[in-house]
Amino acid sequence: MKLSVVVPAAATAIYVGVILFIVYSERAQMSGGFITLRGMGSFLFTFPSSMLFEYFSRFDVMNNLQVGVSMVLNAALIYALLFGVLKLFHVK
Repeated sequence: MKLSVVVPAAATAIYVGVILFIVYSERAQMSGGFITLRGMGSFLFTFPSSMLFEYFSRFDVMNNLQVGVSMVLNAALIYALLFGVLKLFHVK
């Protein structure tokens, strides 16, 4: 297998696993006490595409469709960036 394909795919899989855990844990806990930062982790991990959503409309971190689309866009962005960097340095 080519390293320039495996490394970005592994990094993308790790990203998807982490963001799914964060989104699930933020939605499972309903209390926050005095201050609540629910949705902050989801927003930070989906930052590039969530900013795109914010530009055109309001990004709602509790909307499953918006968070799902944002995760897919960010996963594609991570894969493309890592693939491009590895191709730039001629990693096979």
